[in-house]
Amino acid sequence: APAGPVNVSENLLNNLLVLSSSPNDIVKNTQIHITPNTMSMQFQVYGFTGTVNGVPKVQQGRLVITNVTVDGIAGLILSAEDITALANKHLAAAQTRINHAIVSVQMKNQELDLVFGATGSNPTPGGSPGGLPPIGTPTLPVP
Repeated sequence: APAGPVNVSENLLNNLLVLSSSPNDIVKNTQIHITPNTMSMQFQVYGFTGTVNGVPKVQQGRLVITNVTVDGIAGLILSAEDITALANKHLAAAQTRINHAIVSVQMKNQELDLVFGATGSNPTPGGSPGGLPPIGTPTLPVP
């Protein structure tokens, strides 16, 4: 992708979630909603609704999620800190694949506007803190 603005629609993100999901996933019916103030993801786990809210920001050329809150059953399983670490690990992996620093991010109604830096301007990862959960959808053993 060239440097410059990239508009990411709520619809695109929701389609990506559908394409990456499996009928065997414990987390079902995921939906992302973007407003000028927050991003939220609603989902169901064993029929119980949960919501994760957060605010994307750019820190040192990296897109990260901040101010994470967890509502519903997910809060009994994962803390806001767990979800922040997991989301930021996924964002870092995606950014490594696109090979661009992120210059800025702005949220609008149903859209996330990113500005990419030049190709190859992706910041070098400084290492991950210990104890991060593995990449992937958290799974729970079925009783």
